[in-house]
Amino acid sequence: MVALVVAAGLTPLAWSPGARDGLPPGERLPRVLNGGQAWGGFEAPPTATPSTATSATARTLGPAAVTHVRDGDTIELGALALRLATLDCAELGTVEGARAKARMEALVRGARLTCRLTGETSYDRQIASCQLPGGRDLAAAMIADGSCRARR
Repeated sequence: MVALVVAAGLTPLAWSPGARDGLPPGERLPRVLNGGQAWGGFEAPPTATPSTATSATARTLGPAAVTHVRDGDTIELGALALRLATLDCAELGTVEGARAKARMEALVRGARLTCRLTGETSYDRQIASCQLPGGRDLAAAMIADGSCRARR
């Protein structure tokens, strides 16, 4: 590839071990299709390549407000994306997916959730279970009204 770049009269990027796609370490990369979000701006290069990596510890977050609903089974608390562990919703781009997202938005609007992280990740999302105020399980509420199915 360097030969093609030089032949085209372009200056190749310097490469060092650990650089990704010719970018210096720490350079920000654009996001691609990633956990249901087609374009989300820029992010630091990923540190774990497997789709299901495990961290050493689980922890509890909240109560905290949901800052964004990505789809029926993925929410964000601040900058932290959470994939609900026991929930399987239709993908965005389908009528069922749009309904699931709308239902999730209605359930969490104005609510402060308490979420327990499992210590696992899926793409850029932490796997978690979340409770609405009063202790009602968020995934169970989505399943009970038919918005989504239980994840197997």
